[in-house]
Amino acid sequence: MRTRDTRPLKASSVRFTHRVLHAALERARKWKLIAENPVRDATAPSLRKSPVKALTAEQVGHLLAAAALNAETHCITALFLTCGIRRSELLGLALDAVDLDAGKIEIKRTVVEVRESIDTGTGEVTKKARDDRA
Repeated sequence: MRTRDTRPLKASSVRFTHRVLHAALERARKWKLIAENPVRDATAPSLRKSPVKALTAEQVGHLLAAAALNAETHCITALFLTCGIRRSELLGLALDAVDLDAGKIEIKRTVVEVRESIDTGTGEVTKKARDDRA
Protein backbone atom coordinates (compact mmCIF):
# COMPACT_ATOMS: atom_id res chain seq x y z
CA MET A 1 0.00 0.00 0.00
CA ARG A 2 1.33 3.38 -0.97
CA THR A 3 1.26 6.22 1.53
CA ARG A 4 0.37 9.69 0.40
CA ASP A 5 2.84 12.47 1.02
CA THR A 6 1.27 15.21 3.08
CA ARG A 7 2.09 18.86 3.21
CA PRO A 8 0.90 21.53 5.63
CA LEU A 9 -2.51 23.02 5.00
CA LYS A 10 -2.76 26.61 3.84
CA ALA A 11 -3.87 29.14 6.45
CA SER A 12 -7.08 29.76 4.49
CA SER A 13 -7.98 26.05 4.68
CA VAL A 14 -7.33 25.98 8.43
CA ARG A 15 -9.39 29.15 8.94
CA PHE A 16 -12.28 27.68 6.95
CA THR A 17 -12.16 24.44 8.95
CA HIS A 18 -12.02 26.45 12.19
CA ARG A 19 -15.07 28.45 11.13
CA VAL A 20 -17.08 25.32 10.24
CA LEU A 21 -16.13 23.51 13.46
CA HIS A 22 -16.87 26.57 15.57
CA ALA A 23 -20.32 26.98 14.02
CA ALA A 24 -21.20 23.29 14.33
CA LEU A 25 -20.03 22.98 17.93
CA GLU A 26 -21.67 26.27 18.89
CA ARG A 27 -24.97 24.92 17.60
CA ALA A 28 -24.42 21.70 19.58
CA ARG A 29 -23.74 23.82 22.70
CA LYS A 30 -26.96 25.82 22.17
CA TRP A 31 -28.89 22.57 21.79
CA LYS A 32 -27.27 21.43 25.06
CA LEU A 33 -25.58 18.46 23.43
CA ILE A 34 -22.21 19.61 24.81
CA ALA A 35 -21.39 21.78 27.81
CA GLU A 36 -19.12 24.20 26.00
CA ASN A 37 -17.63 24.86 22.59
CA PRO A 38 -13.98 23.70 22.66
CA VAL A 39 -13.20 25.66 19.48
CA ARG A 40 -14.13 28.95 21.14
CA ASP A 41 -10.69 29.26 22.73
CA ALA A 42 -8.77 28.11 19.64
CA THR A 43 -7.20 30.84 17.55
CA ALA A 44 -7.42 30.57 13.78
CA PRO A 45 -4.27 31.49 11.89
CA SER A 46 -4.09 34.94 10.38
CA LEU A 47 -3.95 35.22 6.63
CA ARG A 48 -0.80 36.62 5.09
CA LYS A 49 -1.28 38.74 2.03
CA SER A 50 0.98 37.74 -0.81
CA PRO A 51 3.02 40.55 -2.32
CA VAL A 52 1.69 42.09 -5.51
CA LYS A 53 3.71 41.13 -8.55
CA ALA A 54 3.72 44.00 -11.02
CA LEU A 55 4.77 43.61 -14.63
CA THR A 56 8.01 45.24 -15.71
CA ALA A 57 7.97 47.92 -18.41
CA GLU A 58 9.47 45.38 -20.80
CA GLN A 59 6.73 42.83 -20.03
CA VAL A 60 4.04 45.48 -20.55
CA GLY A 61 5.59 46.34 -23.91
CA HIS A 62 5.60 42.70 -25.01
CA LEU A 63 2.01 42.25 -23.87
CA LEU A 64 0.77 45.35 -25.70
CA ALA A 65 2.72 44.38 -28.84
CA ALA A 66 1.10 40.95 -28.84
CA ALA A 67 -2.33 42.48 -28.21
CA ALA A 68 -1.85 45.02 -31.04
CA LEU A 69 -2.64 42.31 -33.59
CA ASN A 70 -6.33 42.81 -32.75
CA ALA A 71 -7.76 46.27 -31.97
CA GLU A 72 -10.35 44.95 -29.49
CA THR A 73 -7.78 42.86 -27.62
CA HIS A 74 -5.39 45.82 -27.53
CA CYS A 75 -8.08 48.11 -26.07
CA ILE A 76 -9.05 45.56 -23.42
CA THR A 77 -5.42 44.90 -22.50
CA ALA A 78 -4.65 48.63 -22.28
CA LEU A 79 -7.65 49.14 -19.95
CA PHE A 80 -6.53 46.29 -17.71
CA LEU A 81 -2.99 47.65 -17.54
CA THR A 82 -3.70 51.35 -17.09
CA CYS A 83 -6.92 51.42 -15.06
CA GLY A 84 -6.68 48.30 -12.94
CA ILE A 85 -10.21 47.53 -14.10
CA ARG A 86 -11.61 44.14 -13.15
CA ARG A 87 -12.90 41.67 -15.73
CA SER A 88 -16.48 41.96 -14.42
CA GLU A 89 -16.26 45.77 -14.67
CA LEU A 90 -14.90 45.61 -18.22
CA LEU A 91 -17.74 43.30 -19.25
CA GLY A 92 -20.23 45.80 -17.82
CA LEU A 93 -18.83 48.77 -19.74
CA ALA A 94 -21.15 50.50 -22.17
CA LEU A 95 -20.85 53.74 -24.13
CA ASP A 96 -22.84 55.65 -21.48
CA ALA A 97 -19.93 55.05 -19.06
CA VAL A 98 -17.25 56.53 -21.35
CA ASP A 99 -16.58 60.28 -21.46
CA LEU A 100 -14.00 60.84 -24.18
CA ASP A 101 -13.92 64.63 -23.66
CA ALA A 102 -13.05 64.31 -19.97
CA GLY A 103 -10.95 61.18 -20.53
CA LYS A 104 -12.91 59.26 -17.91
CA ILE A 105 -14.57 55.88 -17.62
CA GLU A 106 -17.24 55.42 -14.95
CA ILE A 107 -17.89 51.93 -13.62
CA LYS A 108 -21.69 51.80 -13.54
CA ARG A 109 -22.31 48.06 -13.71
CA THR A 110 -20.59 44.70 -13.57
CA VAL A 111 -21.27 41.40 -15.29
CA VAL A 112 -20.50 38.12 -13.57
CA GLU A 113 -21.44 34.53 -14.34
CA VAL A 114 -23.41 32.91 -11.54
CA ARG A 115 -23.79 29.20 -12.25
CA GLU A 116 -26.08 29.02 -15.30
CA SER A 117 -27.05 32.70 -15.40
CA ILE A 118 -25.48 36.11 -15.90
CA ASP A 119 -25.76 38.79 -13.21
CA THR A 120 -25.40 42.24 -14.73
CA GLY A 121 -24.93 43.96 -11.38
CA THR A 122 -28.12 45.94 -11.93
CA GLY A 123 -30.34 43.47 -10.09
CA GLU A 124 -31.35 41.75 -13.33
CA VAL A 125 -30.29 38.14 -13.81
CA THR A 126 -30.63 36.51 -17.22
CA LYS A 127 -30.10 32.94 -18.38
CA LYS A 128 -26.69 32.29 -19.88
CA ALA A 129 -26.72 31.67 -23.62
CA ARG A 130 -25.18 28.32 -24.45
CA ASP A 131 -23.14 27.55 -27.50
CA ASP A 132 -24.18 24.07 -28.66
CA ARG A 133 -21.91 24.06 -31.71
CA ALA A 134 -19.15 22.16 -29.85
